[in-house]
Amino acid sequence: MVRTGILFLLLSSLTFVLPIQKLCPAPLSPEAKVSLLTCSPGTETYSLFGHSAIRVHDPAQGFDLVFNYGTFDFNTPNFYMKFVKGRLNYMLSVSTYEQFLREYIIENRSVYEQELLIPHTSKETLFNNLLENYRPENRYYLYDFFFDNCATRVRDIIETSIEAPVEYDYSDYQEIRTLRQLLDPYLDVSPWLDVGVDLAMGLAADKKASPHEYMFLPDYIMNIFDKAMIDSADYSRSLCSNFVIVFKADPELSDPSPFTPHRVFWALFLGALAVTFIEFRKKESWLWFDRILLLVLGLLGTFFVLLWIGSDHEPLKANLNLLWALPLHLAAVFFLRKRGNPSFPGIYFLITSIPVLALIMAQPWIHHMMPRSVLPLLLMVFIRLLMLSPARDWLNHRKS
Repeated sequence: MVRTGILFLLLSSLTFVLPIQKLCPAPLSPEAKVSLLTCSPGTETYSLFGHSAIRVHDPAQGFDLVFNYGTFDFNTPNFYMKFVKGRLNYMLSVSTYEQFLREYIIENRSVYEQELLIPHTSKETLFNNLLENYRPENRYYLYDFFFDNCATRVRDIIETSIEAPVEYDYSDYQEIRTLRQLLDPYLDVSPWLDVGVDLAMGLAADKKASPHEYMFLPDYIMNIFDKAMIDSADYSRSLCSNFVIVFKADPELSDPSPFTPHRVFWALFLGALAVTFIEFRKKESWLWFDRILLLVLGLLGTFFVLLWIGSDHEPLKANLNLLWALPLHLAAVFFLRKRGNPSFPGIYFLITSIPVLALIMAQPWIHHMMPRSVLPLLLMVFIRLLMLSPARDWLNHRKS
């Protein structure tokens, strides 16, 4: 799979070398067809959500091109940092249809096609708009995963190129979902990535998305376009034909790893519970355990804060997980003292345990905002913070 991923990237790197002068400056012939291409999710992280592109095929003039807004360069300096910050440039690239299809066959990803049933003048407008976007000074854009990506760009340029308004049928989407909920089905194949994305996203990801906003995901563009209509004073017609399966991927079976976040986090909780029991039984203090825990929580909280203030991605802001993963825990590591000490460190740990308890009790109502697998972590953090607070003396007194 690594080799096919590398080959895919090598092929993709060739998709934007076509000079704009060779992209058929002549008007489209009456036989020209314009299609929406939708590609199924892949196995690489960047391909988990599928892909959209536009095909322009003019047999009379002998060209068959695919316009692709999803091209990026892994060699970009600080690639991942720019991606997280929302400051990574994507670009519109152009390839032949044969080359485009070959890439997805290699990746074993299904490809679907829907011909746009738009007037010839709209096809020419769309083609000219694509050529204008492909000019070197226009082809780059600032990528936003939710609101400005390879799918939304395809949707928007199609909408603006048609003379009559596009009427969407949202009857299948009466149950309004959040951005976080829209991502969940695509992340099921990668449980650890699912947890990571859920933890990184803030409250802005839990706002209700409109059906039109659903179309940041290629599957929703394909399905919504399937029922869309073009209404004008002169005619009313479907926006596109029913989708055609150009290539059907073979199902890939993989053995799921037994080390899922759910199992690992419950194992950590049981370990913390065992440490707590031993401490009570032997009247010992395992400060090393809590130092590691506070260090990890502090680093995690610092990461959430950096995403909040350092990223332009709105859904990464106002992270609810800062209630249990506090950056201040990094400093608290150095003030860790004998348990039960009612001085400032003990009061700090008691106070910081309260929001963790609130999150635990609120799970039935906020489970869609936090991954369910985090519950054992919350329980572990609450118990250990409590053991670092004056509450431990009270518990010891009750025991005696």
